[in-house]
Amino acid sequence: MKEMGTKMYEKEFAAILSVSLTAISYGHYIFSISRGKTKPPALSWIIWTILMFIGAAIQMKEHGGLGSYATAFCGLGCLTISIIALFYGKKDIKRGDWVSFGIAIGIIPIWHLTSSPLIAAILISLINAFAFSPTFAKAYYNPFEENPITFGISSLSNTMILAALSSYSWSATLYPMTMLFLNTALALLIFIRRKMCFHEKAISQQETACRFMELTHMGLDSHEISEQYFVAEEKMDRKIEKDQGVNFNCSLAK
Repeated sequence: MKEMGTKMYEKEFAAILSVSLTAISYGHYIFSISRGKTKPPALSWIIWTILMFIGAAIQMKEHGGLGSYATAFCGLGCLTISIIALFYGKKDIKRGDWVSFGIAIGIIPIWHLTSSPLIAAILISLINAFAFSPTFAKAYYNPFEENPITFGISSLSNTMILAALSSYSWSATLYPMTMLFLNTALALLIFIRRKMCFHEKAISQQETACRFMELTHMGLDSHEISEQYFVAEEKMDRKIEKDQGVNFNCSLAK
């Protein structure tokens, strides 16, 4: 009996920790949006909202206990960001986003027709991976428009969701495991791409500074030096954009 009480306490602690991490993660993301540093893809977040609530419903049906409520709380966070993204996010919606959205909606009747939580869990996991693809592409080309902290904390939150589940079956665990993998991969991609961009930018600034010194020794006046300096820096930025596939219009200074 004492062992059961300890186990229940551990589940409660994991669920509370998951909810707290989710609140911190999404709160940080919303703050980043408000400062103009992050531009969330609106339709992707709507898709994640739908999938998250379906995932929570599957877990509840599989007697997931407190873990399923933690998943539902993540769904509320996604819904909040979806609404914000409609006003402050990216509006350029790709055809693949609409396909993911249509399939996500289509899962609900499929689940009711088949009465199989496992089939529904497999479908939402696959669609979720597909729905992440535009964000992965955006993170690669514009790493400073996405937030690695949010996705990193979300990984920890999904770990706690798994720990808080009362029963472990493929139906209940597949979706949070998929989310754990995708969030971790995305956070690492953003971090690595930012490091690459900063490294290339630092090299270009050194080369431009050397050019500036050369122009100074040539005896040019300050106006000519400044003009050539900015032209050289612009050329280096465009070269890095071409070589690294990154957009320097999203400020590296952020």
